[in-house]
Amino acid sequence: MKKLLITLFLAFAMLPVIAQKAWTVEMVPNTRLQSNSIHVSDPDNYLSPETEMRINTALCAIRDTADVFLVALESIGYEEPADFRTKLFNKWGIGDKGKDNGLLMLFVEDQHAFEFEVGYGIEPVIPDIKCFEIFNHTIKPYFKNGEYEKGMVAGVMDIFEVFGGTMPETIVTDLPDEEVYATVIAEKDKVTMSDFYLWVVFMLVMLPIISFIYFLYKNKEDKEFKNNGGEVKNTYSVEDKDGLRYITDSGSNWTGSAWQGIGCARALTFGMSALACYFVVAIIIYALMPTSEDEYTSNNWIAALTLISYLSWICFRHNSRTIKMANKLAKESICPKVIYDKAKNYRRTKFVNFIAPWLGWYYKKKYDDLKNKAPEMLCPDCRQEMSLDETVVIPAKEAAEMAFESRKFTSLRCPAGHAYVIKERGEKYDSYFDCDNCGAHLKRIIHTMTLTKPTYSHSGLEEVVSECEFCHKQTAKKVVIPRLERSSSSSSSSSSYHSSSSHSSGGSFGGGRSGGGGYSGRW
Repeated sequence: MKKLLITLFLAFAMLPVIAQKAWTVEMVPNTRLQSNSIHVSDPDNYLSPETEMRINTALCAIRDTADVFLVALESIGYEEPADFRTKLFNKWGIGDKGKDNGLLMLFVEDQHAFEFEVGYGIEPVIPDIKCFEIFNHTIKPYFKNGEYEKGMVAGVMDIFEVFGGTMPETIVTDLPDEEVYATVIAEKDKVTMSDFYLWVVFMLVMLPIISFIYFLYKNKEDKEFKNNGGEVKNTYSVEDKDGLRYITDSGSNWTGSAWQGIGCARALTFGMSALACYFVVAIIIYALMPTSEDEYTSNNWIAALTLISYLSWICFRHNSRTIKMANKLAKESICPKVIYDKAKNYRRTKFVNFIAPWLGWYYKKKYDDLKNKAPEMLCPDCRQEMSLDETVVIPAKEAAEMAFESRKFTSLRCPAGHAYVIKERGEKYDSYFDCDNCGAHLKRIIHTMTLTKPTYSHSGLEEVVSECEFCHKQTAKKVVIPRLERSSSSSSSSSSYHSSSSHSSGGSFGGGRSGGGGYSGRW
């Protein structure tokens, strides 16, 4: 009896889930296959036929500039709407190939999600911030009132205007009434007035928290460094072979911490100084920036410029302390140039160049100057600077590794006469393996053959044949192929859709692609 009650309870609990159809990327009807003039896929009937016709008319008018498509779904199950929109966009190829001018607008009711997926080619015209404005200031007020059709129409009209469309009279007269628009404008003004204050509160709360987390992370790093002796240790090894002394060089231990000996007081001081910098710059920008009639735009420019100034300050502090640590390590290392190379990579070049290009240029020059002045290699025996020695003859195996670019060998000699050969990884090191026969790092895969194909119940088997470029010995090894996994969507449902759509050959998308850019809205 107890088991029966539990079974009945679970059955009733699952009824809403069973009743609600969850769409997959493969199942969503591609209505564009019926005609190139269709810009809407609404299988759950959120839009009336008249509204669909007006949306299609408007979006057809801007088709030469952008291929905008609207998809309205009740549910996509537990899948993330942002992932769903990217997969759907790329599966259909929305937009024109080469132009990548597609824009997908995805409505998912049960997750209260409205997604924008923007093709590479039109990201400058409709960046993420523009999608944010359209959703929060135009679409969201309607959705909060449950007026999904009006919200989608208003959003499409905003997109239509962004791409320079001239609105047809049939659409103008049928837009939502003035009373609802007044609610939208009031909601927009409410968001506008609070934008700048949200930035201030965010900085007040987050900066001390970020500073303290940064302190805990770096303090752990420093403790590990001190527990290992607190010294910079060379990680090279010397090997005598074939009458030569080889140095396998990995440079010196580099700790990413520019905060050795950090304390909580220093971390909090850093956070507070950054916070002070943020507000000082905010006041200066607010005072100097001309007053704009659009308060929303003005406030956002102030917030954006102030945030860039704060991040510039972070970059400046980070790079300055990294240079200080690099100088310390370079004095104790036998490979000073390697230290400056690692320091230059550690400074997150792309981040600095994007946020503060002036700082990126300054520090690039600074690191390059330090590297150019540093000696290439110091002798492990007498610590004098070593110079190239072209009289050293490299053995045949090592010469072959150099020829295939799997390793790099540099011959050096110091003024005292100590000669070394530095052994480093070459540009194609990861393309080869160590040969079991001769030891050369020149073995590569030349052939693979499937012996047993994998199935859903059993794994497969393939034979991998490798050959050494130096000794030319071939070896064969059997490798297990993982068994196949079934997709979450049923094959019958996807095949039934494709069979029905194959009869409609009146149109298609142009093969546009997207890299995941866009905006995710929630109401």
